[in-house]
Amino acid sequence: MQDSNKETIRRFTIGEMPLIKSTIMRLGFDRILSQKLKTHGNQKINTTSLILILVHNVACGRTPFYELQQWVEKIDNRIFGLEKPCETGLLNDDIFGRALDKLFEVDRASLMTEIALSTVQAINLYNCRSKRFSLCG
Repeated sequence: MQDSNKETIRRFTIGEMPLIKSTIMRLGFDRILSQKLKTHGNQKINTTSLILILVHNVACGRTPFYELQQWVEKIDNRIFGLEKPCETGLLNDDIFGRALDKLFEVDRASLMTEIALSTVQAINLYNCRSKRFSLCG
């Protein structure tokens, strides 16, 4: 007789993810992207989350598009704001390509300006009085 209430234990990779996520949040990158990127009503995962997954991936050493789904499945979904594990099954190279298309449609000059201003404010760079480079935040 098999027990249908068996629990399984899964091991996830965490690594540098909390540091990357906290930096993204501190700099307001997620807020800025969500204001700039268009999301269609039929999308199951919003464009901002997809771009942030790509940012995490680039910061962690870059995985080819066709292997992104397997990479995401090894990481706790809550890092990316994906609450349900089944959402990772939707992450294929086509959905990331469409997200990058939407990022391409954004006015990148104003996006970069807003990110730069947010970064300066977040680390209090304009109050640094030292002649040597340092992050004062």
